[in-house]
Amino acid sequence: MKTIFLFLSSSILAQSTYKTDIFDTINIRYNDFDSCYYLKDYNLKDWDVYYDSTYSNIAMSVRIKNDTCCFINYYKNGKPKRFLVISNYSTKRKEEQEKWWYENGQLLVAVDYNKFPRNIVNYYSNGNRKMDFITDDYSFIGLYRDWFQNGNLKSHGKYSDNKKNGIWLYFDEGGELNRIEEYKNGKLIKSTENQ
Repeated sequence: MKTIFLFLSSSILAQSTYKTDIFDTINIRYNDFDSCYYLKDYNLKDWDVYYDSTYSNIAMSVRIKNDTCCFINYYKNGKPKRFLVISNYSTKRKEEQEKWWYENGQLLVAVDYNKFPRNIVNYYSNGNRKMDFITDDYSFIGLYRDWFQNGNLKSHGKYSDNKKNGIWLYFDEGGELNRIEEYKNGKLIKSTENQ
């Protein structure tokens, strides 16, 4: 068994190379501060990182097969935090799919990188939708909607090249329409308050 103990100070960003075998080298880079991690049974294809030295509280799993890499990060309670699949890992590093969860296990966001433009959906920790939108990775394009935490629609409209266009509807937390706005190339043309 090969074990590496990692300690990261709050004053620096750690980037280190650890040699565990004559042929196995791992480059570890963390933006996480004041953290302590333990790496168990490392090899170039599969490895796990733990929060504790007893290896009972997993922080991250990495699995590599046929140049596809799967990362899973976990909260300290053992529930998944982030899931990421990258194909052509050794060359182009094309992200395929990504999901994030809240600590309570509810889905936060899911992204399918194979679809373009991408439809992104975010959720509140109670499972209700927070927003959905279409993006080309650089700007909002097309339909945009967001909701209050209680599940009622908050606003609805369309973007074109990251600018509001057309009719936008705004609602109060009770679900009542309270304002209508009209945009052209990001500029407000008309605003009507609902009585």
